[in-house]
Amino acid sequence: MLAHCLLSFVELMDHGIVSWNILETVFIKTVADHVNNPNPVPEKEIVQASLSILESIALNSVGKFSQVENHLTLTNLVMHLQNQSPIIQQNAIALINALFIKAEPSKRKVISATMCSKQVRNAILTSVLQPSGGQVGAEMAHQLYVLQTLTLGLLEQRMNTKMDPQDQDAHDKIKELRRVAFEIDVIGGVDASSKRQMGGYAKDYKKLGFKYDINPAQDFTETPPGMLALDCMIYFARNHPEAYTKVVLENSWCADEHRVSICRTSWNLSNICLGPCGVMLAHCLLSFVELMDHGIVSWNILETVFIKTVADHVNNPNPVPEKEIVQASLSILESIALNSVGKFSQVENHLTLTNLVMHLQNQSPIIQQNAIALINALFIKAEPSKRKVISATMCSKQVRNAILTSVLQPSGGQ
Repeated sequence: MLAHCLLSFVELMDHGIVSWNILETVFIKTVADHVNNPNPVPEKEIVQASLSILESIALNSVGKFSQVENHLTLTNLVMHLQNQSPIIQQNAIALINALFIKAEPSKRKVISATMCSKQVRNAILTSVLQPSGGQVGAEMAHQLYVLQTLTLGLLEQRMNTKMDPQDQDAHDKIKELRRVAFEIDVIGGVDASSKRQMGGYAKDYKKLGFKYDINPAQDFTETPPGMLALDCMIYFARNHPEAYTKVVLENSWCADEHRVSICRTSWNLSNICLGPCGVMLAHCLLSFVELMDHGIVSWNILETVFIKTVADHVNNPNPVPEKEIVQASLSILESIALNSVGKFSQVENHLTLTNLVMHLQNQSPIIQQNAIALINALFIKAEPSKRKVISATMCSKQVRNAILTSVLQPSGGQ
C-alpha cells in the first residue's frame, strides 16, 4: 500500500498543482529513511518513488534542499546503483545529480571525488552499463550525461586559469615532468649537471612538446586549457611514470612530421574535453533553431529526452552554460510550446518559472528577450488556473524590479 501511495504522490506532484514547499521535515526524513536503510529491504517501488520525491524536493522547493542533503548520505545513494532495477539506478543517478547541482562549491568537489572514485566507476560499469550491453535507456543516458557534464564543469576554473609566474608549485611540476622523463639519460650517458651547462634542459622541454622551451611556463598562460593541461600531464607522469617515459622517449626519435608530443596532446585533449564542447553545442543549437524556423520539419518529432536536455540548459545555473546555449535553448522551448501538438506539457513539466525569471537578470538582451518570449508562450498555452499563478509571479514586486533594473534601465527604457 505504501508503494502505491508514494507512486501516486509522485504522479500527483508532477502536475505542478501543489508546491513542493508544503512538505514537512518529518515527511522528508521518512522518505529519506526508505533510501538510507537497506534493512529491512523496502519494496523496489518504495525506493523508486522515494528517490524521485527527494530529487524533486531538492530541485523544485525553496529552502528544503538542506533537509534532503542532511538526511542522505552519498554512500547510501551509490549503493542503489547496484540495484537490479534500472529505474532505481536511474532515479539514484538523478538524485545524485540534483544534490550536485544544488550543493555549495566545496560539497560539489566531494560529490565529484566520490563519483569519480574507482569503486563507484566500477559500480556504474558492472551494474549499469554492462548488463544492458552499453545500451541504456534514453533517460539513464541523459542522467549519465548530466553527471559527466557536472563533473567536467568543476575543471572549468582550472581550464581558464593562467599560470602565475610566481607559482612555485607549478614551476616544480614542470621540472618534475622533465625529471621523470629524462633524469637518467641511458643513451647519452650525460648527468643532470652537465645537461644544465650545455642547455640540455631546453632540449628536453622541446622534446616534451613545449612551444616555449626556454621558459615552458609560458605554455600555460594560454586559456583554454590553462593550468588544466599541466594538471593532466603531471597526473600522467606521477601515476604512470613508466608509460609516460616510454611515450616521451619513443616520440623523441620520431621525425618531426610524425611527432605527437606529450605536451601538445595534453593541451589538445583538455580543449576537446572542456573547451570546444560548449562552443560546438552552442553552434549546433543555434543551427537547429534556424533549420526548424524554415518549417520543413515538424516540432512534433522531438523526443522527450531532447526536450529535457534543452530544458536543463535553462534550469541549471551551475555549471554556467555558454550564453548562446541558453539563448538557443529558450528559443527552442518557446517554439515547442507554441508549435507542437502534445509536447507543451513536457516543456511545462521540465521548467520552473523561478529559473526563467532568473534569466531576466542576465546581461544579454537576447537571453532576456527569449526568456520573456518563453514565459509568454507558457502563459498562452497554460490552463486557466496556471495562468493565474504565472500572472501572480510576474506581477510580484521582485519580478517587476528585475524587469525594471535589468531590462528597462540599462537600455534607458528603449
